[in-house]
Amino acid sequence: MRKRLYANASPPGRDLANKEHLKEHLKEPYNNSIDNSLRATKSIASKSIEQQQVLKTMLRRMDPAYKRGKAESMADPLAHRIKKVMGLLRQKLSTDNFIEAAKHLDSLSPLDQIQFCENIEKLYRSGGEG
Repeated sequence: MRKRLYANASPPGRDLANKEHLKEHLKEPYNNSIDNSLRATKSIASKSIEQQQVLKTMLRRMDPAYKRGKAESMADPLAHRIKKVMGLLRQKLSTDNFIEAAKHLDSLSPLDQIQFCENIEKLYRSGGEG
């Protein structure tokens, strides 16, 4: 068999079917009167929003606090989660109640600590006051 000159060379006669298909397609009336004015403004607006979101994500991931938090959560997920929950509780509770909650959390087993964190996150995610 003869060596092909190009890597994508097709066998002879293969393009005939494509030519016939192209001729049939060109027989139909070709109309290129699409109103692109609204479509162009939407695409510019959506590109702008997408660019802003990408920029926001990039800047957040470059933040040293984000990197430190990510490293902490990967090293010890439970400790990082407890730290976040305790920070949330510190903002919401009085000093006495916060100390009581911290002592209670310290006395729990790790599985119960996870359950406690889930309950607190669920409570404040739903907008409850504690």
